[in-house]
Amino acid sequence: MNLEHLTKEKILFYIDKMIKMSAQLEGDYWTAEHYLSELPEKWNLSYVALENNELIGFMIVSDKGGAHHLHRIVIDQGHQKKGAGKELLFKLIANAKKSKKKDVTLKVHHTNFSAIEIYKHFGFTEVERSGENYLYKRIL
Repeated sequence: MNLEHLTKEKILFYIDKMIKMSAQLEGDYWTAEHYLSELPEKWNLSYVALENNELIGFMIVSDKGGAHHLHRIVIDQGHQKKGAGKELLFKLIANAKKSKKKDVTLKVHHTNFSAIEIYKHFGFTEVERSGENYLYKRIL
């Protein structure tokens, strides 16, 4: 498994699989426009996880002033619990530290218990509840 920067070209190539993979998530539904939207530093901070040139996961991250914000992280169901999600989270935290950010933030649907446990394992703590989503933060 290797991580590569997410590019517009990769999104266009993998868009159908990205949308299909994201369908397993509770909460916000993303269209192609969401994936292609411009966000601060998105193209430098977002990654795909590939295995034999097959998309097995991805994360979309942007710079929000003092923090890097994880907008979306998805691992293909057939590749979950094999380390791709952890590698993407390690990359997220490493990039934030390298950029001298104060923290990393993310939102997670309140019923996504397995993701919440992983985020807690990585040192994230709940800071706010908004509707069906929880905001988590890891101070660096």
